[in-house]
Amino acid sequence: MSHASSAPPAPRVVDVDAEWAAHAPLALGVIRGSLLVYANERMAELLGGTRAEVQDRSIYEFVAEHDRERIRERHTRRLRGERVPDSYEFTLLRLDGTTKLVEIFVTPGAGDTVFQLVDRAARSEHSRYLHALARLGASVQMHQSDRAVFAAMAEGLSGLGITWARLTPDGDGLRIVGVGAATQDIERFEALAGRPVVGAIGTWLPSFLKAWQEGSTYIDDIPLASARFFSDSSSKHAEDSARAANLLRGVVLRLDAAGLPAELLFVMAPWVLPEDLPAFSLFTAQVSAALDAARVISDLSNRNAELAALNRVASAAGAVHDLDSLFTVGARELLEALKCCTIGIYLLEPAGDHLELIYEHGYNSRARDRHSRIAMDGPFGAVLLTGKPSVLFGDASADRMRAYEEHGLHSVALVPLVARSETIGVLTVGFERVASESELALMAAIGAHFAAAVEANRLFGTLRSSYATLARTQQQLVHRERLAAIGELAAVVAHEVRNPLGVIFNSVGAIRRMLKDDPQARTIIDILDEEANRLNHIVGDLLDFARPATPALLDERLESILDAAAEAALGESHPCVEVLRDYDSALPGLRVDARLIRQAFVNVVLNAVQSMPAGGRLTLRMKNARSGVNVEIGDTGQGIAADVRPRIFEPFFTTRATGTGLGLAVVKRIVDGHRGEIEVTTGESGTTFKLYLPLDPDEPASADTARLSGI
Repeated sequence: MSHASSAPPAPRVVDVDAEWAAHAPLALGVIRGSLLVYANERMAELLGGTRAEVQDRSIYEFVAEHDRERIRERHTRRLRGERVPDSYEFTLLRLDGTTKLVEIFVTPGAGDTVFQLVDRAARSEHSRYLHALARLGASVQMHQSDRAVFAAMAEGLSGLGITWARLTPDGDGLRIVGVGAATQDIERFEALAGRPVVGAIGTWLPSFLKAWQEGSTYIDDIPLASARFFSDSSSKHAEDSARAANLLRGVVLRLDAAGLPAELLFVMAPWVLPEDLPAFSLFTAQVSAALDAARVISDLSNRNAELAALNRVASAAGAVHDLDSLFTVGARELLEALKCCTIGIYLLEPAGDHLELIYEHGYNSRARDRHSRIAMDGPFGAVLLTGKPSVLFGDASADRMRAYEEHGLHSVALVPLVARSETIGVLTVGFERVASESELALMAAIGAHFAAAVEANRLFGTLRSSYATLARTQQQLVHRERLAAIGELAAVVAHEVRNPLGVIFNSVGAIRRMLKDDPQARTIIDILDEEANRLNHIVGDLLDFARPATPALLDERLESILDAAAEAALGESHPCVEVLRDYDSALPGLRVDARLIRQAFVNVVLNAVQSMPAGGRLTLRMKNARSGVNVEIGDTGQGIAADVRPRIFEPFFTTRATGTGLGLAVVKRIVDGHRGEIEVTTGESGTTFKLYLPLDPDEPASADTARLSGI
């Protein structure tokens, strides 16, 4: 290139042989006249050849034809000392014939021209990355759950060629809770280290602390930072993996939750520059806002689901009529709403020292056996006494929690069941995690329905028992009034019949003496005598039935009364009846009316003997009951028909041609008069009468008395 002035200034020789210039990461070159007299390695690479291939060539050879005149004109004017732009774009023509859009930066001054070329394509790519990052920050806010937000963030970062890691505080260190990469960076490290990246705990580096406090920071030596983060044998593997993946630069960003620091996001990529820090800070602010919105939506959704579950349980509480059905509905709602593992419902036993498991879901057989009954001296008792929920972890109530841990549970929530201001039990729910406060509130609300249902069931049971007792009492009163009326009538009839019977007996005796030598007359007289005696027997039964059954109580031995009654009844029976006795060795004395009880026993034994006309076995058994004695009189006769059995204790009901139907009615009156009970069991062969007699009829009956069921 020539100068316009007649005396051009001496050319300024620029020293470009320095080592820093040769290997600088920027594309540097020197033009002398119109020749490229110097190009560093980066410049030669950009021009498409080696340093030797590109040096000492005309600079116009490297300019595309459509830009060549413009560049020639500007360079000529610069050499003349005129003011021209120091920076502008043109199309570079490379040695291989390809083109690139570049920007040139020229050092002002006379003499040799020092310049720098910047690949605009690389800058355009960088801008594309930043625009994509901005779009990703906007798109993550469309998701409505934590998991969806993190998934979208992970996919978007990997699509931008970013290797990333999420870190959360864990004790004195940072735990890696998530990683991702567009290439094999993670797999390379895991193969070298021999363990997964997720779950690893590292060190709080100064840059991490700065990001935690200020929100973001730039790191320009990721291999060194990676080596320092892993203080164990993984340190060298982390550094080597970062260098191999060309991960040299990155930023550390803070993710917030509800305005408070929650975790760190560490992003690494070759294209990340320090000036990109504001763009990444904006991105994490968008992610934090998306997470906050997702959590609000999730909380509202969970709250709505909990209210719906509570409403369904309330509806079930009013619709179902048994506790198991309600517990099943409530357990299903708890499982759906809480994603829990086990559910147990315990009620306080009457003694008040233990809780009994009355319903469970998810327990195996070992857990059912181990947790079926729990003492009040542990955490369950504390919940009952305080009326406040409690949560068991591995470090609380060691023995009890160990049993839950064997079931795969991380924590167990205990919620009191309160009915009418009284704690009646405990609801337990087992988790593989820790229950939140809102979940404990839902458990308490559903538990309140459980407690109300249990209390209502108890009250209904008491009311039903009271109604049953009232009905029995009313029935007994009607029955007694009926019997009293029948008794009065029987007494009148017996009195009126007995006087004519006396006349008949006297007349029969007189006729027998008068006609003693007439055989035909004697036969007729015998028939009259037999029928008169039968009528007299009926009158006697009527008088026995009409006689007041109020016992005169004295201390008696029941076994001797039964033996005497059996001997009297068997004296008139068929001789082929075998008698078997089975008495407890230490029977107590009872306060009874011996005459009445003997009559009752005689009537029952006679009934048994009459059912065995061809002989059989008579069983007499006496057993101790909790507050009395159970007596069993059984036979091997023909039994009692099912349609007859309900009426056997009714007065004047009989299936025998010669019976009066008063024998068992008298037995029932005597047993009732002693505040006892009587029932009959029968089959195709044999009948058994079971009588319960209390120790003292004057004492009120105990609610837990073992009566006829004791035999």
